[in-house]
Amino acid sequence: MEELVLPFVQGEDGITYIDMSKLHTRLQFNRVVLVIISFLVDKYHGWRFQQILSNAGITSTEDLFFEESKETLEKLLSNNLVQQDFKKYERKAEVVSIDDFKSRKN
Repeated sequence: MEELVLPFVQGEDGITYIDMSKLHTRLQFNRVVLVIISFLVDKYHGWRFQQILSNAGITSTEDLFFEESKETLEKLLSNNLVQQDFKKYERKAEVVSIDDFKSRKN
């Protein structure tokens, strides 16, 4: 069985951020999709399952059989309903002066 990867970073704003750089396999992407869908089932417990999938932007009239799990997760994380609680974690580059950089190398 593949190792469980936990790519979640809790933000100070109450939103759970997904560190996409920690995800490498279809199974890992699928597990994160399931966590988000499970969260939505709990949050919107009065909704029907297909209603949750539709409102989260998962279902479509087109054939998505060949859509990769990474694409599904990207689509899910770009949905307004999901973004209330989950967002993609974007690492910010640390700004340093050239002197700081040189001193770190030594």
